[in-house]
Amino acid sequence: MDPPPTARPRRSALKILAGLAVLTVPFAWSAWSSYREFRGYLDVTLDAPNPPWTRGTLDPDGCVEAALRWIEPCPGLEELCRRGLPTVVHRCLEAADRAPFCAQEREALERSTYGYDTCQAHVAAGRLDDTRMHRQRCAIAYRAVAEWCEAQPRTAAMLTMEGR
Repeated sequence: MDPPPTARPRRSALKILAGLAVLTVPFAWSAWSSYREFRGYLDVTLDAPNPPWTRGTLDPDGCVEAALRWIEPCPGLEELCRRGLPTVVHRCLEAADRAPFCAQEREALERSTYGYDTCQAHVAAGRLDDTRMHRQRCAIAYRAVAEWCEAQPRTAAMLTMEGR
């Protein structure tokens, strides 16, 4: 007696699903392990006692450079590490009064190309590798400076510095 005609497609579908599960489980485990490594690094470095970016002695360019040094040993997926850059930059900027800087650089900060020339200068000086990954990291860090300044309320002192 022949099996019913619907039995074969069911077996094929089960084989496909089993194959997908066999491929998905190792990938998911690898991604989870990478995320755990990253979270451990993030927790240890951001919660470390007196990290260099919270001492208040760095100017905004110094904050960017500190963030770029922070990301170099970052374990895990590059995307996770890049997402941590703004946090480091913001914590550094919060460590000192940046109102004068934000007011003075207001127009430059509003341009989408803010930091591009500085990143190119870092590449030319050999402080930054001329790779797409390093240029992206630099751009993300400078964008974080601009976003931080944009998020700060404009104080009377800032408005006076802007000539308003």
